[in-house]
Amino acid sequence: MASLTIQEELTLAAHPDAVFEYLRDPNRVVHCLPGAQLDEVNEDGSYAGSIKVKLGAVSIAYRGTARFHEVDSEARSLRLEGKGREKGGQGSVKMTMESRVEEAEAGSRIVVNAEVQLAGRVVRFARGMLDNVSKEVFRQFTECLASTMGTGAESGSGDVGEDGVLTGDQSAPPAPRELNALALLWSTFLSWLKRLVGRG
Repeated sequence: MASLTIQEELTLAAHPDAVFEYLRDPNRVVHCLPGAQLDEVNEDGSYAGSIKVKLGAVSIAYRGTARFHEVDSEARSLRLEGKGREKGGQGSVKMTMESRVEEAEAGSRIVVNAEVQLAGRVVRFARGMLDNVSKEVFRQFTECLASTMGTGAESGSGDVGEDGVLTGDQSAPPAPRELNALALLWSTFLSWLKRLVGRG
């Protein structure tokens, strides 16, 4: 079992209300998360989906659910809880994430605090680099969110049909991408090396 604490902030040149509405819509957020796919909405209001992680030649897939437990539109804050099981394995993941959107000089500031618990193969393969990988994933998410909010794009934000399955423009959602942890770690190392050389 491994625990990971994530504390991040990002700023966007967009109105706080617009950013909050974006963040509370999993249909839109999922397309900025590498390897993630949203499949359906359950009767209890939770969202079912999956995420793929690639560690070298090994691919690990999780399937699980996520649900908003607290959404405060006035304070622009929310709490999301999720859990999943490894497909064909004994691994598991649990996450609790709290985020809020504040007014900032540039437009909006998003503050994220999350606790993640991991068990199974991903811990054995990625022990010691989980923190760096999470930071790189957050950086990619930030770039995607900034680009999407900047253009006003809403790709993949389809509606939910009577059976709970997402509907809408089926050409909009991109194919699920695997989260390549080793590639992310290499990218993080190169960024660190560039900063080190720059100091010299």
